[in-house]
Amino acid sequence: MLGRLRIQDPIYQSDELDAHLNNTTRPRWPDVTGYRLLVTGCALVFGVPKAALAYLGFNTAVKSVEWVYGVPIAISIYTLGLYEANTVGLLPWLFRHNYTFTCECFYKASAPPVPTSRLT
Repeated sequence: MLGRLRIQDPIYQSDELDAHLNNTTRPRWPDVTGYRLLVTGCALVFGVPKAALAYLGFNTAVKSVEWVYGVPIAISIYTLGLYEANTVGLLPWLFRHNYTFTCECFYKASAPPVPTSRLT
């Protein structure tokens, strides 16, 4: 399937599994990578409308959303996820770059200001 799209098959090396298992200094939270943001965003974009449609009783629309998300998007995300543990550095902006700082800045900028009360 990937050959028809002219995408190179993932090349796995024997040290990939060891690189994840031997990491003894694990951070408290996992990195916020582009791939994880993509998976979370897709789950929200399709999950919230699906839940709303189910709540409103639109069963046919729920099944349509499920087919649209379940077949092409879920398979695409799964196929893309096969490249996540590669050691060749394929798509570093999607799998290696940590977007935690960017997400924190976006969250702080969009959060409403905290009211301060003065006791006098």
